[in-house]
Amino acid sequence: MHKILLLILVTVLFSGCAGMKFNVCGIDIKEMRDTARAGDYGELALGIGASFGTHVVGHYLAAEVFNVEIEQEGLNEVIDYSNGPSEGDVQWMARGGFVLQLAVNTALVELWGDSYFTKGYTAFTSVELLTYSLRHPDDGDFNLIDESGGNGSLEYFLYSSWAAYNFCRISISKEE
Repeated sequence: MHKILLLILVTVLFSGCAGMKFNVCGIDIKEMRDTARAGDYGELALGIGASFGTHVVGHYLAAEVFNVEIEQEGLNEVIDYSNGPSEGDVQWMARGGFVLQLAVNTALVELWGDSYFTKGYTAFTSVELLTYSLRHPDDGDFNLIDESGGNGSLEYFLYSSWAAYNFCRISISKEE
């Protein structure tokens, strides 16, 4: 399964390799090299950082709404089970990161699809989802959903499809 995901990841990340056109994560490298200013690169980096931050905030918002205690340990959010959260509450805390991240991504794509900020945000979100099972084979959000009685594989498929939609919308909005 991991080899298939890696093949899909490589195909998506480096799609558009034809002649002089070379895209990485939906960004035309030649166009960016020829036309981007220093501020555009900064905007791209801010989009990447904002995507990561939005994912973390989504976990904390869900934890607050569902009264689940969590704490930050490095880059990971860790649940404190001492107040006995229900399985459904734990599932929502686990999915909260991707739900908020993808909802914000969709809004950005629809409103500012051609901005470097949106491209950075979308690229990071897509890469994060596509590589998730490789980076978290035995832990992470989708495993936590499974452990709490949900279907992490189904949610992984749904969120990956949502990310693919956002990723494709950037290309479509540029052509319109």
